[in-house]
Amino acid sequence: MGIGDRDYMRSKDQAGVGWSRVKKEGFFQRGLLSRGPVVLICVICICVFISQYVFRFGWVTGMGQEYPLGATSKWLLLKEGKIWTLVTYIFVHGDFYHILFNLILIWFLGRILVQLISNKHFVSIFLLSGILGALLHILTTNIDAPLVGASAGGFGILIATAAIIPNQVFNVLLFFVIPIRCRIKYLALGFVYVEIAFFLIDRSVGQGVNIPMVSGVAHAAHLGGALAGWLYIRSFNIGGVRVSLGFLKKMRGKAEKKSLKRNFKRKGKVVSAKVVTEVDGKVFESDEFTVDIINPLLEKISQNGMSSLTREEQQTLEKYSKEISGKL
Repeated sequence: MGIGDRDYMRSKDQAGVGWSRVKKEGFFQRGLLSRGPVVLICVICICVFISQYVFRFGWVTGMGQEYPLGATSKWLLLKEGKIWTLVTYIFVHGDFYHILFNLILIWFLGRILVQLISNKHFVSIFLLSGILGALLHILTTNIDAPLVGASAGGFGILIATAAIIPNQVFNVLLFFVIPIRCRIKYLALGFVYVEIAFFLIDRSVGQGVNIPMVSGVAHAAHLGGALAGWLYIRSFNIGGVRVSLGFLKKMRGKAEKKSLKRNFKRKGKVVSAKVVTEVDGKVFESDEFTVDIINPLLEKISQNGMSSLTREEQQTLEKYSKEISGKL
């Protein structure tokens, strides 16, 4: 079989290989929804924040104070019956630093989690974390104040990511200043322990004492969101095989950079069908069959998450992961 007869060398475009036509896309394909749930969540939070704090639109008076529309509280849930505020409060924030911290957490960890699971599971984790966080806060607080913010959803994303790839190493700026390098499971546990300590301190000192980073913060909501993220991952057993993101990135990089030589000719004959791949300066060869199987799996993970793989596909990827890891 000549190289031109192979499927991957054929072009669906009559103009030939390398000449592609611009596909017409609908509004939902080229619009905001096509960017994924992480972008959509961040944009909604930013738009709500701008409308309320820049244009002063969306404020109501109640509970003896003025608060942003969409917030939730004991009074709104139990007295007014506004159940929907368990979701709307997630997209409302109290000030600039509040929304900044939450969006940083959602943006960086959310994009990772989406690659590990499907968009549906990601949105479910985010919303359920927010709902459970609000309920836990309302059940444990003695102060009926408006609750706002996506912190519970962010904590759910953090714990869910740590449950799937606990040993993945991240570079983190602690307090946005101190650079640290640690495994995500330790980062997640550190946040949980701090929130437990702050929650106990806040409940012990009571009202009338203002402690920075402790008083006026819904620590129970953060813990509720973390619990929801962990329970969701364990209950639905999503996330697939435990392959590190770094390893997946290397495998995807090998395909994307085209750093392989599928076939070459000598005097009109194919003399080699081996794949030559370079990883970190080291060159490995693998059968063309193996690469043709692995690349579609990586593309499937990129589009639909780890949970889209069948049991056989997960076993194939795990086996390939072990083989390559043994060579590196």
